[in-house]
Amino acid sequence: MMVVIERHSGAVERYLRTASPAPYVPWREASFAVLGLEVTGPDPEHDEIGSVAWVPVERGRAIIGEASETTVRPGRLEESLDPILDALTGRVLVAHAAPVHVGFLSATLNRLGVRLRGPTLDTAVLAAWVPRRAAAEADRPQVAVDAAPGLSMAAAGMGLPVHRPHQASGEAASGEALTAAQLFMALASHLDQVHPQSVGSLARLCSKNGDCNRGASR
Repeated sequence: MMVVIERHSGAVERYLRTASPAPYVPWREASFAVLGLEVTGPDPEHDEIGSVAWVPVERGRAIIGEASETTVRPGRLEESLDPILDALTGRVLVAHAAPVHVGFLSATLNRLGVRLRGPTLDTAVLAAWVPRRAAAEADRPQVAVDAAPGLSMAAAGMGLPVHRPHQASGEAASGEALTAAQLFMALASHLDQVHPQSVGSLARLCSKNGDCNRGASR
């Protein structure tokens, strides 16, 4: 059963009234929030979000000083989600394996009567449009389990480091967010050299290989 909060917090109100970057905005002039999740299982209908981490990307650069992570507590749901909504306000959501993130965030926000807004970009899909770098054996990350499916391989294919490949509990989300943020910037920069990219063109590239925006309002 969905629990709807009649009076929203300030963070919810800001999120609802602030528009995402318009599709025509060049990607280097737009604001993004690259997310990582730690969840209790694969199914958003039955499993829960344990923690969410994010790295803001502004004008083509990751703002590491504003990166953060929060624990989602079911008994204090709106309070837990406030910092996440603040991170998403006015920004385009980016994630690796984005349908998983959209599914969990949508299911959680629906419990507050809030819909996830705007487009979502999937670095797993964008990576399919970019030729992989031939990595030397020594460059390949030695990891047991990726924070998200294929994230380590996609990052290695762009010659990027994988952050915290052996995470303790509570650190998986932040390592995923930082790795995905660097991957997103590398992919968008490469695609921008082929053809100037905007928020809308990156979203269309995602949609051509599968709808990573399912569950979010547009």
